[in-house]
Amino acid sequence: MSDRNETFVLIVDDNTNNLGVLYRYLDDEGFTVLVSQDGERAVRLAREQQPDLILLDIMLPGMNGFETCRALKSDERTAGIPVIFISALTDVQDKVRGFRAGGVDYITKPFNQEEVLARIVAHVTIKRQREQLDELNATKDRLFSIIGHDLRGPFMGLLGALELLRDCSDDLDSETAQELIENLYGSAEKTYHLLENLLEWARSQRRTTTIAPRAIDVARIVSDAVQVFSAAARQKGVSVRVDIPDGTTCFADRDMINTVVRNLVNNAIKFTGSDGAVTITARSNSETVTIVVADTGVGIAPDDLCRLFDLGRSISRSGTGGERGTGLGLMLARDYVSRNGGTISAESVQGCGSTFRLTLPAGPTTEVEQTADS
Repeated sequence: MSDRNETFVLIVDDNTNNLGVLYRYLDDEGFTVLVSQDGERAVRLAREQQPDLILLDIMLPGMNGFETCRALKSDERTAGIPVIFISALTDVQDKVRGFRAGGVDYITKPFNQEEVLARIVAHVTIKRQREQLDELNATKDRLFSIIGHDLRGPFMGLLGALELLRDCSDDLDSETAQELIENLYGSAEKTYHLLENLLEWARSQRRTTTIAPRAIDVARIVSDAVQVFSAAARQKGVSVRVDIPDGTTCFADRDMINTVVRNLVNNAIKFTGSDGAVTITARSNSETVTIVVADTGVGIAPDDLCRLFDLGRSISRSGTGGERGTGLGLMLARDYVSRNGGTISAESVQGCGSTFRLTLPAGPTTEVEQTADS
């Protein structure tokens, strides 16, 4: 396990000698170590610090180890933290009580330091693999939701217009036929953009997309994005203003950032009503470039705002013109921005509009992935 300095271990033992031995050993091995000498404080520390693993003695003052473990497991904030009992109690019944209380392992005293280390590494690895599996399951569920729900709408529009053309083509006047054709085009365009995002997202999740960071002309990226959605903005009566100083550049993968900016501009126009405005600005310093996409649209509800980039929680909204929104573009944006060493955030007041801030490196940085993960 190479990232031990990012692994927090909470040791709970009222014996200062045992506490000191474990603390020094794990600290020397590179772990970040927290300590507690009683169960009540251990529960509070676990809630506040969210350690990756807890080494828990049983014979504690006040709340004993079994009770402490049950308290941890009954709280959703700490239920997922693996607990290893480490005790002088060697009776089989005590071990069984430990496992029934929610422990994942049981070490008897006197303990062997290398054995303790091996068990810690094993259980932290299992915990992280479980978290990765949960994320993969959330990805799968999200994908099925989009395929089953959000792709269905555009296809139903396509099928409905095609059915009308098939059954009533001889009776349609030119104006009605033109309207049907425009509906067909609109449904096909929405389906294409959604499939494009789905394919980009799938490649991103598999980490098969090669990252080629280089200096990017921010004004050009934004101009291209605005051009793509200019027709939609005109149709809705939304004004788009761009204020980016000449020569503003960021250091990132052009294709990825192009995808991110397009999604932000598309969303701003989508959720802004007639006579509304979208403003895109950029400012830079020696280290970073910040691109801001602000709109005067419908805004985002507080409950949705806090989970806007959360993969496991679906946010599907309709734009002011009835456009469908899956939230997939924002999740893709978060992933691409992160892989390019940047950050993305959102602020919003419901009924007044939203502001998205995209911050990227101004020059080469070790935070930018250089190649795809295979």
